[in-house]
Formats: sequence, C-alpha cells, structure tokens
Amino acid sequence: MKIRTAKIFAATWLALLAGCSLQPPLKTLEDKSIEVTGGGISIELHSLSARVTSIVHEASGEQLLRPWPDQDRRATFTVSMRDGLTGRTVSPLTDSTLVLDYRESDGAVEFDQLLLPDGYRINKKVSGGRDGVYLDYEVRLDDEDAPLRSLGFTFMLPIQHGSRIWVPGCESDDEQEFRGRRRYVYGPGADGDYSMSIPLISFRRNDGPAFSLAVPLELPVVRVVFEIEPSVVPRGVSPRLEECDWLKVTFDLVGASGVRSLHAGLWLYAHEPDWRDALRIFAEKHREYFEAPRRIRSAEAPLAGLGTDLPPLWQLAQIRKDGTGAVRLAWNVFRSGEWVPPQARRFEDFSWQSRQDSSLGEVSVGRVRSVIDHLVQFKLRAVLDGAWGSSCGKYTAESSYGEDIAENERGEPIVAGDGRLMMYAAPESPFGKAMLEQQRQMLELYPQALGYYFPDWSATGIDFAHDDSLTVAHNRPAADLGANRVRVGERLIALVNEHRKLTITAMPGRVVESKGVDMLCFSATRPEQLRQAALLGIWRPVISDPGDALRGLSLVELEELLKEKLLQGVIPSHAELRRDQALGRAYRPLFQLLAARQWRLDPIRIGLPPGVRSQVFQRSSSRSGVEQYLLLCLARPGVMLADESRRMSMKVTLAFTGAAVYNRALWQSASRTPREVPLRVTSSGEDSLEVTLPPFGAAGVLRLATQ
Repeated sequence: MKIRTAKIFAATWLALLAGCSLQPPLKTLEDKSIEVTGGGISIELHSLSARVTSIVHEASGEQLLRPWPDQDRRATFTVSMRDGLTGRTVSPLTDSTLVLDYRESDGAVEFDQLLLPDGYRINKKVSGGRDGVYLDYEVRLDDEDAPLRSLGFTFMLPIQHGSRIWVPGCESDDEQEFRGRRRYVYGPGADGDYSMSIPLISFRRNDGPAFSLAVPLELPVVRVVFEIEPSVVPRGVSPRLEECDWLKVTFDLVGASGVRSLHAGLWLYAHEPDWRDALRIFAEKHREYFEAPRRIRSAEAPLAGLGTDLPPLWQLAQIRKDGTGAVRLAWNVFRSGEWVPPQARRFEDFSWQSRQDSSLGEVSVGRVRSVIDHLVQFKLRAVLDGAWGSSCGKYTAESSYGEDIAENERGEPIVAGDGRLMMYAAPESPFGKAMLEQQRQMLELYPQALGYYFPDWSATGIDFAHDDSLTVAHNRPAADLGANRVRVGERLIALVNEHRKLTITAMPGRVVESKGVDMLCFSATRPEQLRQAALLGIWRPVISDPGDALRGLSLVELEELLKEKLLQGVIPSHAELRRDQALGRAYRPLFQLLAARQWRLDPIRIGLPPGVRSQVFQRSSSRSGVEQYLLLCLARPGVMLADESRRMSMKVTLAFTGAAVYNRALWQSASRTPREVPLRVTSSGEDSLEVTLPPFGAAGVLRLATQ
C-alpha cells in the first residue's frame, strides 16, 4: 500500500462535537491521502473524510470514475442509506460524517465513522489483494437501544458516457452500448427487470480500460440491485454532469439496529477488454460454485424419462443406441414433505400412489428397484428424484412441521398452490431434518441408483414467521426462503456426494445455490433464461429437460432452441431430440461433441460474417485431463435445417494467445446426412488462425486440435 502524506496535523471536528458526549474523546488525525491497490485497480482515500477520491486503472493510468467538481474532487464515489423507519435518506454528501479513527495495515485501511444526526456507526474497510480491491461496510445504530429498521444501502458511482456494459446472461450482445435506464436484480423480486444469477457487472470503453464490479459470494445477501441511470445526480451535488451515467448498487431487504449490523461490500478489479476475462477472474475466485466435484462423462448426454411400467426391450435398446446414458425416475417419491413412506422402509412390497403423477399407478420400493435393475442390463443408469422441497402438503406441514410453516406479513401461511404451504428450513429445524433423514433412507434403499435429481431449486419468497439474522422487510425481522438451498441444500448435496452418487438440481436463481452440485438441469424454454443457466456450468455439465413445455413448441421454435443450446453448451433432453426424426439425426452428433466441455474464458477474437453467432469451448482428455480440443459452435438464427437454398460457405478467423498450436480441424454441420469433414488450418501468426468452412445451413461445430 502506498501512502502520500500531506503532513498536516489538526484536531479534527472538535467544533462539531462541542456538545457531544462521545467517549473516548476524538483522536487527533493526520490529514493525508491513502492509496490502496490490487487487481490492476488503485483507489485513493482521504483520511479525514474517508471518501474515495480517485479510482484509477493502473495499466492505462485512466480515471475510471470522474470526480464531482464542487466537492473538492473528493466525492467520486459515495454511499447512501434509506431508513425505512424514519423515511430519511442519509449520505456523507448531505449529512455530517465524523471519522473517529482510522487504522492502516499492510495493503488495507479501516475507518470508524459516525454519520450524524441519525447516529449511524459505520466501519469501512478498503483492502487490496492480488485479485482486486475490496470495499466492506458494516453499519449499525450507535445507540444500543435503537430499534430494528429496514435499510437500503446504496453505492453510487459515476460512469462515463460511451461505456459498454456486460452482465452475465443478461445481454444478447456483449458489445451493446448503454442506452437508457436498466435494472439488474440478484435475488427475489425481479419482475419487469433483468434477473441476474451472478452479481457482476463489467464496463469498458472502446480502446480503453475495462473493469468489473461484483459482490463477493462469501458476503451473505438477500437482494442486490444493479441500476444504471443517465445523468442522475445525488442530493448535495451540483452542477449536473450530463456527460456521466450513474451506477447504483443497492443492498436491499436487510437492516440494522443498535445490536444488529448490516453488511455490504463490493469487489473491483481490472481485466482485459473481453467479457470472458471478466467472468474468468470472478469464477476462479469462487470456483466451488461453478465446478462439479465429480464429472461422469457417460451422464453428460441427453436425459430420458421413464414411467413405472418398463417399455418394450427394443425401446430401451434404442434409448441406449441414441447415446442416452441416464434415465430419470420422477415417481419414486410419495408426496411433498413425505418422500419415503415409513412403511416402505420395513416392507419392500408396500405400495403407494405417487403424488407426482397419479396416472403412473402404484409405486413400491420393489418396483423402483426392479426398474433400476432392468436399466442396468441395458447399460443405462437411473437418476431418482431426491428428498427436497420448498413446500409441503398442508396436512403434513401442520401435523409434523408446524414451526417451519412460512407466513406472510399478515401472519397467514404462504400458500404454494395445490394444497401445499411454503416452508422455512434450517439444518436443525423439523422440516430441514426431515429432508436430510429421508435422503439418507433413499441412499440405503436404492444403492444402484446413479444419482439424485432435486427439482424446485429456485423458489423464492420472504417469510415473516422466522428470522434468519439477515433479512429485514418493512422494519421487521424475516427470512429469505430462497436461502433454504444454502442452509439445507448444501448439506443435502454433501450427503449424496459422500455416497459417491451424482447430484443434479434444477436451475438455481443465484449462483450461491449451486455449490457442490455435479450437474444442473434446465427446464424452461426461453433463450434468455438459458443464457444465465449456461454460465453457472463453466466447469460442469448443464443438461435440459423441458418436460410438458416441449409440447407447446413448434418445430421451428424447437430448432431455434436446439441452436441456442448448442451455443450455450447445454445438452438437450432425449425427448427434444426424438420429437422430430430429422432434427434428432442432424443435431445429436453436434451435442455429442460437447461431452466433457468447459467454457473457454481467455480473450478470443472471432471473425465471422454478419448473422452468424458463435461460442468457444474446450474439451479435455478423459485420461490425462490435458486440453485436447477447441470447439467453436456456430449457429445462424432464422436458418432452418430444411433451408437448403440458404447454405453458405464462410471464412472463420480466431485470434488468441497460442492459436498456432491448433493445426488440425474437423467440421460437422447440422445435416440430414451428418459426417465429419477434415479442413485445412492456415496461420498468419502465432496468435491467429483461419479456416474456410464448406457450405452449411443452420448450425455446426468446428473442432480444432493439436498435432
């Protein structure tokens, strides 16, 4: 940490505190600038006000944020808080801020501040490290008897016009320049806004520096709103700066009191002007949320579904021949809140009616085991539905788990529909313990199962019957129901992993809910949802199973969905590929190439004709783990398999570090007669290569390999 000292010593703020009874008396503080650096970012702070006065991109020397001229260049960055109890918005720009003390250590500085007249005590720490600069805030009321209140804690940063933004999964065009107001919401309540599953936003200017702001995943949050508004100026600042847009990052549904603190923080880091590098730095820091503990290559294939009655043996043989490795049995559970009937643990032939689908008939442990055994004979493995739920049948909830029933603000149970109630869960609460115990029973009853699928992984809501020590809504303690997947879900996943079984979950709404999961399963059919889902699978497979939603898609919509899944590295279901014989024959070989794929996250420049979309993956050897292939997936929106007249040849150029080592190419297009075609690779330098593709229509995969 570098320190530039102005060598001005003075008694600080004594006049302001003449009538104040704070103990001990204020220290005499040195007036100086303090610089904290890390991750290519340099932040300068003023010791007597704790304000951030400068944020600089170290490599270019450019100011990332512009100072406001009337604030003596000491208000580049500020925070504000909206108090739900008083209705006031307080900020260091409009209210008196007293720096009671600051402490410097290696690479960090920590401030102890008092914000008057409301009496907020703020502990602010700015620290630098190899991966960036962190700003951490802890806020509470200075009066220990102060009641709990909701607080909206907002960071405000001016962003220069002309900046281009990228938010993971929220932009179809990562080169899109900002126009107008946008809101990106991480957490519950994103109706009408962009929903984000990764709390990260990146900025860059043409031929200028690139940097990102993110919320570290180790910081517990309920909801974070990233909002960009043109020419919004906070109170206390003038004149109006028309050349700036404004980024506001608000931590919401939290609060503070005299004994309860609010925690908020940001992580800033510089990177190459490419979205891949921005995501790489974030994901590598939080690798456990993006990576599978186990990767079973045979399971990285289309997932099929099966009823209680086994199909003819030729159908099982065909399923296996089509490349499917796993079959989901969604009928092995009893009902919501009672996954394994007590009698089933004692009597293998005890039967029950599965509440998942009453048309399937009677279910028993013996029948489930019989289906699993038959699948094994055809080299197919069974994935069972596991003991997980965010809701429970009304009778079961009231009779067995009454203290875990979630309630709305009026004290009424939150209804989940179809006679079910929403539930709060913690590892030691009745409902949480029931899930963990019944999952243990399943693991004992079905030892030959490949793994377990946990649906309903993305339900959210605010529960006023419980206090999770974090959530505050309308000045009342509450609980975030989405955090059940953090409180109990992690233990459930760990339990299954301990038995060396595969874990698959439905798509989580937030990346923190995917920790330890082997595979993710996407069930929606909207492309924008698919983009977010795919980025949670950087180093793990993402499969899909749209279920009944598949029936509502036309063949044109289905093919566009298949192309989007190809671009996002998501494996479609067996039902999608079997819906139309021609589509299945054309696209199945392309998806087979994606088994064991990982996202390529170093900066890559791709040269393609207009109207062609692309994505780059890498595929590792199953034996050595060394990179073996580079996969370039291509798709032409609006061009269908049947559009023979719209086939075209094109030249593809790739530029990235070390490109010249890839000197072999194989091309496979979506075709009625699929086959791989070897192509010539030419190199114009050690960091670029060029391949000319034969005429193709809707989609294809270019596989590049080393000699």
